[in-house]
Amino acid sequence: MTAAEPESGRLPQGVKPVHYSVQLHHLNLAGDDWTYKGSVEIDLNVKEATNRIVLNAYELRNVSASLSSACKAAVESISIDEDVQRLNIFLDRELAIADSGTRLTLTYEATIDDHLTGFYRSQEAGGPEDGAQDYVLTTQFQPSDARSAFPCWDEPEFKATFDLSIEVPNDLTVLSNMPKKASGPSTHDANRKVVAFERTPVMSTYLLAWGIGKLECMETIIARNFSDAPLPIRVWAPPSSLQHGKFALEFAGQVITYFSKIFGIDYPLPKLDLLAVTEMSDDAMENWGLVIFRSTALLLDEAATSLEARTRVAYIIAHELAHQWFGNLVTMTWWDELWLNEGFATWAGWDACDLLYPEWDVWGQFVADDMQEALDLDALPSSHPVQVPVFDGLEVDSIFDSISYLKGASIVRMLIGYLGREIFLRGVSDYLSANVYQSATGESLWSALKKASGKDVASLVETWITTMGFPVVSAQEIDTEILSVKQVPAVAQTENTIWTIPLTLQSTNGTTSKALLESPSSQFGIDGALMKLNVEQQGFYRSQINVQALLDPSISLTSLSTRDKAGLLGDAMALAFNGLGTPTSTVLDLIKKMSNEADFVVWTSILSCVDKISSTFSTDEEISDGLKEFELNLVSSKAHSLGWSPNPHETYSTQRLRPLLLTTAGLNGDEKTIQKATEFFTSIKRGHNPSLHPSLLDPVFQIVVSTLGLDATSYLMNLYPKTPSPHERESIAKALAQITSSSEAMQCLHSTFSSPMTPQDLETLAVEMAENPAVAGVVWTFMKNEWELVCERLEGSMAIFEPFVRRCLQTLSSREEGREIEGFFEGKDTLGYRRGVDVALDFVRANARFRERERGVVGEWLRGNGFVARTPRTGSDWE
Repeated sequence: MTAAEPESGRLPQGVKPVHYSVQLHHLNLAGDDWTYKGSVEIDLNVKEATNRIVLNAYELRNVSASLSSACKAAVESISIDEDVQRLNIFLDRELAIADSGTRLTLTYEATIDDHLTGFYRSQEAGGPEDGAQDYVLTTQFQPSDARSAFPCWDEPEFKATFDLSIEVPNDLTVLSNMPKKASGPSTHDANRKVVAFERTPVMSTYLLAWGIGKLECMETIIARNFSDAPLPIRVWAPPSSLQHGKFALEFAGQVITYFSKIFGIDYPLPKLDLLAVTEMSDDAMENWGLVIFRSTALLLDEAATSLEARTRVAYIIAHELAHQWFGNLVTMTWWDELWLNEGFATWAGWDACDLLYPEWDVWGQFVADDMQEALDLDALPSSHPVQVPVFDGLEVDSIFDSISYLKGASIVRMLIGYLGREIFLRGVSDYLSANVYQSATGESLWSALKKASGKDVASLVETWITTMGFPVVSAQEIDTEILSVKQVPAVAQTENTIWTIPLTLQSTNGTTSKALLESPSSQFGIDGALMKLNVEQQGFYRSQINVQALLDPSISLTSLSTRDKAGLLGDAMALAFNGLGTPTSTVLDLIKKMSNEADFVVWTSILSCVDKISSTFSTDEEISDGLKEFELNLVSSKAHSLGWSPNPHETYSTQRLRPLLLTTAGLNGDEKTIQKATEFFTSIKRGHNPSLHPSLLDPVFQIVVSTLGLDATSYLMNLYPKTPSPHERESIAKALAQITSSSEAMQCLHSTFSSPMTPQDLETLAVEMAENPAVAGVVWTFMKNEWELVCERLEGSMAIFEPFVRRCLQTLSSREEGREIEGFFEGKDTLGYRRGVDVALDFVRANARFRERERGVVGEWLRGNGFVARTPRTGSDWE
């Protein structure tokens, strides 16, 4: 193997880039062409003698190359392999080893597409129908799409500096990672200018970014913690929506100040821009110095946005800004450690929200939602370790998933609980300081944390990050002071795995104790009877305790925190679902016992459990109806008590609880709630402005779609293209998914997939509809019949397409549907979304097993509690 031949699917190491000078010009922004021309000069470090240079390129046309070097080597020929996305440059002689003095120059042509990857165009609402001002031209290079905008070494360890210049029409604004250095007239078009930017720090190609369009900004300037240089922060958006950037601007300044303090390093760039675009495959992208957001993830209409949306926007901003240090300043060497990049940013994003808005109880929400999602996914045979081998950059899209983000964040959170927050942050600060502007591995972080704590962190985390799955921990009281604790793997594939588990135990007298379980079983002292394993859900594992004992009327659960209650429900439901000892009837009894709770986080967990059971039995009319009656019984009186008129002095929890319970009551047939929602909707249709709180628009839309049918869906589908607010368009997509007629649901899917609805809203609509028990299976039927249309609308971005496929299929619950899915995808090119299909199949099989095993149990419980009429049945009816 010569130095130029790559091992596995990665680029060879013999020639590395040091600096890029990228020039984009002749952008064709009229008609349907959307082409541009580019040139890039790359200064090289030749570490091994070679007669071939290999870099990445994809869908670039008319590529030409020339080389200048001290050894006078010249380009003999070039070839592009589109399958592996590589550009091979063959030289007429061997290129000599040299640290500097070798420059590769490339020219090419390419297209600004609408696939939401690479250099793409985002159509913005509210502008004229023609011309460039309808669009913001922007970039999404992570993980491996910089190569489609310019030829480059498109792997994270190949860090370099970048100079960028772009020729654009005079009336357009251009942004990039660094401040503008110069702007002057084009040499060939008086109506155009060339904008050049200052040189970037050393960074990976996936962090280079630019944005072009009719944009305006609002600005704040903050002081840095460790230097006198002021930091300008700007929010950029099309003029019609800029006024909604005030919250983001203020919050970003607070987050930057906070992160620089806890990391011990100032934000390192001279400015920070936050850019909102309507169309984006993900919520946001952390490009260094130019963070790009989907509009719904950055902009808030203070008068018309729910508290849920504010929480989401705050978290996404904080997550992306954490990357400015963890990922940008210090970068993973290769994608196999993506989890550390994203898991840490997920933890840090919630941590910043918790500090700035402690009343939100974001860690309670994390436990109730994100952690349960990660545990559910990690219990499947198709799961993967958080640190997963990646052999080619083209595989990376499939691991941008909840295992990398949410299990990763859970492991970080567990580690903090074990080490202590102050010690953990000291180690992180040392790690960042030691590796600024470099690539680093997890071992470097574990070493810094060991130095800060004196504990062998690498040994503790090794099994958690290199093995899929997690342990199920059970406890048995030997006597009043001794507890026997045992761990078993949750996934059969890891049956011989032993985790090192930080335990926190709570007894019925309120005392807590900590221990470390390092073997399959061990004994620990405890003061009183055990009430809760895994206090505050700090550890990433399921707890198997005697839930039946907690149902004793003499035992109060009031001493448990909201996180512990959410964790108790989540663990009980998961163990019942997977047949690990807790019967579903016990879970339903636990839900009844908790039905007097008043906290939003606990109710999120309660309704999540009921919805999981309901989804599985959606095609069983009798049980489905009984579960609807049960759910209505749980929420109706509380929904009526909360009503439709929020008090301005209410807690955050109450403000979040109201729309949740009203929606649940209305969708389950509560007449009083339906009547009020219909009144609000009628007023809206007539052009009146009802006194409806912004947080209650979603409940109104969803309830009337489920009850009024075509009258509501027709109105909302006509409203969608006329609505400039991305938040309201998202609300419409969610509402349309609540259709209860299968024929109307199919008609809605045909209409929307053939309309200009954005890809992200199509995904929202289809996924929410797949989770609607009333029309279970309709989305799958649509996918089978209209696969070409689905691919045409969504396959351009795997960040949308993979979760669309997975989430639209994973709610199905019969073995026959599982076989249909296998047959449908057999022979199809599933590169980029195969993991999503496998995860969906695992869920469908698990749903089918649960349904077959628990049908009799659930039916008898519903009958015994009066939610299903007691009629004579043969024994086989519940089998």
